[in-house]
Amino acid sequence: MLLGTLYIGGDDCLVGMPSWASPIFAWIIGNEFRLNMGNARGLGIGVAVGSAKANLWSLISAADKLMNEAKGFTRDRPEYSALMYDVSENVSLNGLIVEERLRYLEGEGVTVQPFILASDGDAFMDYVKSIFDTSNYHEFAEKCYLASRFSERLDGGLKTRAREVQEWMKKIRANIMECINRVNSLFIISEGPSILKWFLVKFYAQRQLSRLNDPKNKKAYGVVFELGPKKSLADFLKGDVRRTDNSSYSDADRMIKIVGGGVI
Repeated sequence: MLLGTLYIGGDDCLVGMPSWASPIFAWIIGNEFRLNMGNARGLGIGVAVGSAKANLWSLISAADKLMNEAKGFTRDRPEYSALMYDVSENVSLNGLIVEERLRYLEGEGVTVQPFILASDGDAFMDYVKSIFDTSNYHEFAEKCYLASRFSERLDGGLKTRAREVQEWMKKIRANIMECINRVNSLFIISEGPSILKWFLVKFYAQRQLSRLNDPKNKKAYGVVFELGPKKSLADFLKGDVRRTDNSSYSDADRMIKIVGGGVI
């Protein structure tokens, strides 16, 4: 597997790197490019992640599709940067798979991508803060690195720190799946908008949040609650919502997979 800058030409570039490094790299380059351009130009960034056996050309096709999707959201606002990502552990992503998954997740209301980076707001920073409890490059890079390490190979405080980060991310993923599975086992929503399901997931997270005493578990359910729909059910049924008002359970799950680099 080749790593580093593989291609630069015109206004595009292709960079290969370990999975855990890709979110922090994309965040930094998306922000620093527009800042160094005086907020006059931004970037469209696509991050595609696969297993060590994934087809490299398919991943490039997937990253290219994600990049073009991101660019579509900045065409009228060239000063914005936009970031999109996807990951698959079982099949090699390609442009067609990425597009089909994106349309499906948009229809289900479980993605808020792309994340817009702008002078009047950094959506990716807000998302990182909600899941990883940090809002700066250094701390996020540290947590990404520790999340991807085999803790038994580390020593002393680094081992302890890596385990703490990994346990937190595993708890977020586990609580998301618990809430979804619980709703699936209690309710059968065969008709009507799928958004109903995500409100029930959010309500179940709120229930757990109010009844549990363990601080870490309460905090994790609080994250699940915050990842739910941002407006009222009535607003969604009327269509009076934006993309960023959706739930983002899929985005969180995929982010943790990417940062975990196969360890989580």
